[in-house]
Amino acid sequence: MNRFFVDPKCIQGNKVILNNPIAHQVKSVLRLNPGQEIQIADNLGNEYQVRLESFYPTHIEGTITNKTHRQTEPTIAISLYQGIMKGDRFETTLQKGTEIGISKFVPVACERSQPKVSMIWFQNRSRRWGKILQEASEQSGRTYIPRLDKPDSLLNSFGSASGLRLIAWEKEQDIGLKTVIQENENIIVEKGISVFVGPEGGFSPEEIESATKLEVRRVSLGPRILRAETAGIVIASAVMYHFGELQ
Repeated sequence: MNRFFVDPKCIQGNKVILNNPIAHQVKSVLRLNPGQEIQIADNLGNEYQVRLESFYPTHIEGTITNKTHRQTEPTIAISLYQGIMKGDRFETTLQKGTEIGISKFVPVACERSQPKVSMIWFQNRSRRWGKILQEASEQSGRTYIPRLDKPDSLLNSFGSASGLRLIAWEKEQDIGLKTVIQENENIIVEKGISVFVGPEGGFSPEEIESATKLEVRRVSLGPRILRAETAGIVIASAVMYHFGELQ
């Protein structure tokens, strides 16, 4: 059954008003008709089964036939601090990371990031990125849409990150991801985990030194070097598997 996130204000008693672009998707793309049903979620933990009724040029009205409080969110909160990358690579990370269960994404300006970051740069992309997060959440059946923060510097992000803080570094040889997860299970369960992944070219030696001084744990992801858009997804998958979120 087709599933959409809607603003809670669209739900009025047992009635639902679907505005564009959802109304357009229902009518013109999916070609659904009155009498058919869809699922909607309010990003507050509630899901509704809705029977479509009245179709108008700008909106659709429907009736709620069932309401449930569904919990599909992981018990482990994962925040991904991703070094800004070229092109649409961050979009891949957003989509796949949402499907896996990442709770928060933060674009991070690193020394080797391209392009350079500005608020205009972010504003020009944030609407599309928000749409990717919503569609990935709808497709994967998540109860909540992950949070997307404004870009920040790497140094500021080290200070604002919560829980166990890890930085993936290709030159780390002694400490592996598996070991760090096993040794810090309690803090991950209680406070979550914040993961730092570099852009193309990785982190500079100075950035790694700053992370070490601020007690951000360096970890290895194994003998193979992963692409910037892949590393965060791999780490999140490993954490989810360890805590039984992937079976």
